[in-house]
Amino acid sequence: DMGYRSSGKWIIKGPADAITTAWAELRLNPPAFNPPPNISLPPPSFNDFDFYVVGDTGYIRFEFKGWKWYSDYSDIRWFESVWTRLSKNERLSGHRIHVGEDNAIEEDGFGNDVVHLNTYVVIEDDEPQPPTTTE
Repeated sequence: DMGYRSSGKWIIKGPADAITTAWAELRLNPPAFNPPPNISLPPPSFNDFDFYVVGDTGYIRFEFKGWKWYSDYSDIRWFESVWTRLSKNERLSGHRIHVGEDNAIEEDGFGNDVVHLNTYVVIEDDEPQPPTTTE
């Protein structure tokens, strides 16, 4: 698990016909969502994903910021099931990066195509900055 709050981006790509079929199959037969009893949770949604085709290549993208990404959370299990199901399609390739609030980085990927997704570190400081001098 990534830590209290994490952010991430996934890119899955493949031939337009293969990814269109995979997306349709997911939409028609979505992963199970089983929230704990007595807890009212909105179900995860495919609206969190972008699906589109550019030329002969189709894409599925997913991005999140500041989520509690714990594998025992029912909504996170749902998103992980989407990733797992897409990863089993031999015609698709995917890459994902998750960054925890402690800057821990997890990467995962599948398939034979390169998916261009990178991360970099930003250095921030909250201390007072040097005074501005005017001459």
